Amino acid sequence: MAIPKDQIRLLMQTGPDVVEVDFIVVDAFSPYTAIMGRPWLHTLGAISSTLHQKMKYPFGGQQSETPALPINGPADEAKCENLEKVAVGNDLEKFFQVGAQLPMQERDQLVEFLRKNVDVFAWSAYEAPGVDPSFICHNLNVNPSITPRIQPPRRPPKKHAEAARNEVTKLKQAGAIKEIFYPQWLANTVELGRSIEVYIDDMVVKSKVASGHVEDLTNIFEVLRKHKLCLNASKCSFGVGSKKFLGYMVTQKGIEVNPDQIKAINGLQAP
Repeated sequence: MAIPKDQIRLLMQTGPDVVEVDFIVVDAFSPYTAIMGRPWLHTLGAISSTLHQKMKYPFGGQQSETPALPINGPADEAKCENLEKVAVGNDLEKFFQVGAQLPMQERDQLVEFLRKNVDVFAWSAYEAPGVDPSFICHNLNVNPSITPRIQPPRRPPKKHAEAARNEVTKLKQAGAIKEIFYPQWLANTVELGRSIEVYIDDMVVKSKVASGHVEDLTNIFEVLRKHKLCLNASKCSFGVGSKKFLGYMVTQKGIEVNPDQIKAINGLQAP
């Protein structure tokens, strides 16, 4: 159950027609950015067909239709941006990878920043100084004079397990909890601050605008340098608007499916 947060009126263009549409804003999980309802269809006088992936509506005394998705794949498929290699110095084996579509001013600023912070990178395991032990090591607050004991596994009775499942179902139906869809992940990603998300040894630094990317990287690099953490330069990409992360495509529009994983489905021929 989703509770409406607010309402907003926007102009929506369908072909040559532009109409005002009222949208209800909700805070809920959805694979769609927006859902167009019956008032919009009625305003256009449109008829939609989910079978043919088309919509027809009258315009100028004739029938117009929205184009269907091509058989071989979606019309606007998310793709990884091309990367450009920038040498660190005279050694061609050491380089950074920056987005080829980055504007020249932002590109020069980013390259200059990376070269100034070359100490944060390592091109082999022998170049890494080692993580600060005070940061990576953890101790259990136990009495060393007592011998540890292995606890036997505790399996709840069938009646208790069934009662727990029923309570979880009630909480889900009431909207108090919801299921998180991570089909291939073993744990949730961890967000550190406002501009970075980390999952085990993979991380992504997010910036709203290209001009603010260096500032976000500066804050992250200070944390890495403080704890003697190094980045593998050969696996890093800077200044890109779309990239694969944990098997998904991360773009400015959000998280999208990896086209490589659905290539076989998109390539199916119509019967």
